[in-house]
Amino acid sequence: MSCSVPRGYIDGLKLSNNGTTPNTDIDFAAGVARDSLNIDTLENTSSMTKRLQSSGSWSAGNNGNGLDTGSKANSTWYHCFIIRKTSDGTSDILFSTSVAAPSMPNGYSGFRRVGAVRTDGSGNIKAFFQSADTFLWKSPVADVDGSSISTTASLHALTVPTGIRVRASVNLGFSHASANNYVYVSSPDVNDDAAGLTNAHVTLKNLTAGVANFEGPVLLNTNSSAQVRARANAASSSLWIGTVGWVDLRGRDE
Repeated sequence: MSCSVPRGYIDGLKLSNNGTTPNTDIDFAAGVARDSLNIDTLENTSSMTKRLQSSGSWSAGNNGNGLDTGSKANSTWYHCFIIRKTSDGTSDILFSTSVAAPSMPNGYSGFRRVGAVRTDGSGNIKAFFQSADTFLWKSPVADVDGSSISTTASLHALTVPTGIRVRASVNLGFSHASANNYVYVSSPDVNDDAAGLTNAHVTLKNLTAGVANFEGPVLLNTNSSAQVRARANAASSSLWIGTVGWVDLRGRDE
């Protein structure tokens, strides 16, 4: 390629909804990234549109089919990659359900994950906005809607990419029949500690009996299954989590 950049580097390559109806296309801005193995620099010299197709094989170039293998599925996360053509070093775009091992087209080797998109229940790409490493849903998702939680920890899946750890941006709500109770929401990758006022493990406290207190947006680290963990100090508590978006470093720290 025409330039060499440091390990983990990514600049540009912003994803945006194409605006077609039904929405099955994603625009990828021009940009540069180091590949996942730190061997080559991948560069899109101009913007490119790729389609998350329902059928047919991957095809090169602007407006081509982008899915690596199989058929598009509903309510599914697809990771987006910039990929390198072996013969001349030019780049293209690929969608895959695999976060680390996409099925590469013949003649291509080397890739870098640049983001992720999700289909809805009808197979359309859910509307989002990207700014640098931050992705925002155009409409927040009510992932936990008044669910009962207790003093025993429970896991709750959020609408953020799976297969990687991200920082989910959420709105939190908590209530209990009695006032002055609290909840601790944390990443499943850290200790399962009890919610408490004396150990800095209070995420949210309800001040009025039977009335929910809300706070947000709050950043919470997920595990690779897009889950967070919640634990209250009192049984029969209620929890709300509305997912606003997520922060995805896209391999900068790998």
